[in-house]
Amino acid sequence: MYIQTAGVTVEQLDFPPLVLGEGPYWIESLQALMLADVYSNILRRRFFPSGRHQVLHLDSTGDPLDVITAAIPVEGERNIYVGVEGNHITLLHWATYDPDDHNATSRVIHTTEDYAFNDAKCDPRGRLWAGTVAPLDENVQVTEVNTSGLYRMDSNLKVS
Repeated sequence: MYIQTAGVTVEQLDFPPLVLGEGPYWIESLQALMLADVYSNILRRRFFPSGRHQVLHLDSTGDPLDVITAAIPVEGERNIYVGVEGNHITLLHWATYDPDDHNATSRVIHTTEDYAFNDAKCDPRGRLWAGTVAPLDENVQVTEVNTSGLYRMDSNLKVS
């Protein structure tokens, strides 16, 4: 599918169908787009221009909320990513030399009492900002108001 408007072309990427894709991140050094396939609890990377597709399955704690919603490479740390999984901020290792279909276990570095993290991005100073969502019922309706939060993690891994 191609859409062209005002000289800009929007093109559907060659990714397998996702139930919910979140947290896209362009990794310049790898020329790869990474994103979280949330309900599958995996990260996907597509390398350009080769078309290689790499999948990282994250080991689950058994809690249905512990799904990955975003991951970001740690500057200066080759193959290390900080992720938000359920109500945890984690570190994980994922190398380009890993098999294209690979499993990994994350290391929890912070746990919040909030319901679950939804997304995360870094600011120009390298601080991670991660937001949480409110608890939802089976109809995806908010069950508790004013329960979400915004967290910041500094380079020393201190969360505030």
